[in-house]
Amino acid sequence: MVYFHVQALLYQVYSESSVKYTMSEPFLTAIPQEGKAQLAAEAAKSLSRLLKSTHDYSKWMQARYGVSGPQLWVLWELRGSPGITLSEVAERVYLHPSTVSGITDRLEAKGLVTRIRRRPDRRLVRLQLTPEGMEMLGVAPTPMRVRMLNSLQCLPDDELSAVARGLSRLVEVSRASDTDASRTEGALPTDDS
Repeated sequence: MVYFHVQALLYQVYSESSVKYTMSEPFLTAIPQEGKAQLAAEAAKSLSRLLKSTHDYSKWMQARYGVSGPQLWVLWELRGSPGITLSEVAERVYLHPSTVSGITDRLEAKGLVTRIRRRPDRRLVRLQLTPEGMEMLGVAPTPMRVRMLNSLQCLPDDELSAVARGLSRLVEVSRASDTDASRTEGALPTDDS
């Protein structure tokens, strides 16, 4: 049987195993059934470590700088593209516009972001950093998600492709799409407070 795996996350498991694996297609590996449970457990452990690391970083950011990880990422995007719309920010930070709206509300309440409405269409709202927001970015570290993107870009092309395909497939199999996640009972809350 052929099962996919996320090659970069599970490389150590393969290199330490005495079982031989054969490649049937790029990024698809024949895995003996007895090894499947171990690989799944290792993959889940690695994903849990990444999620915990992101959550811990966000809590540390909140305690140290008064902004969460997602809030810092929104500030970061606004610095690079002043005057962009909320929808454009949402697209860049991979969050739903309503989530970004809540993040923006909190950033505006802290005096770090301002909403700008210009005539003739006052419905179009653009976001801009305040001087305090720029100051925050001068002292805060790089957002975790930016660090993660940079780390992924350091992987060799074949490993990055395997990670991207594997994670996309995992999302598909687990029904963790954007629309499903918001409707799933017990879905994880976003860490944007």
